[in-house]
Amino acid sequence: MLFEGPRILDLKLGEIEVDGLDVQRTLISLLGSLSYDVVMLSGVSFGGFNVVNLKLLAGKVGRPVIAVIRERPENKAVLAALRKHFGDWRERWRAVRDAGRL
Repeated sequence: MLFEGPRILDLKLGEIEVDGLDVQRTLISLLGSLSYDVVMLSGVSFGGFNVVNLKLLAGKVGRPVIAVIRERPENKAVLAALRKHFGDWRERWRAVRDAGRL
């Protein structure tokens, strides 16, 4: 959604694969035609473990990217789940770790 004050100016929808690797590409595509100052996301994980790398996304769109979460994640449990279920767990974990300290 694109806001101006409390008003929604634009809404774009995209599809991602559950536990896939396409959220980054989808976000870049959705943001490409908009004019905005900052990107705010609800966390870094979408559709399960389809994880966005905030630093890479910010570099691609040329704007700050902020992830907002309600509760601190249990990173030990996240890392264990990634290791158990994904051969590319290192790439996904790097995106979580690179999001920075909460």
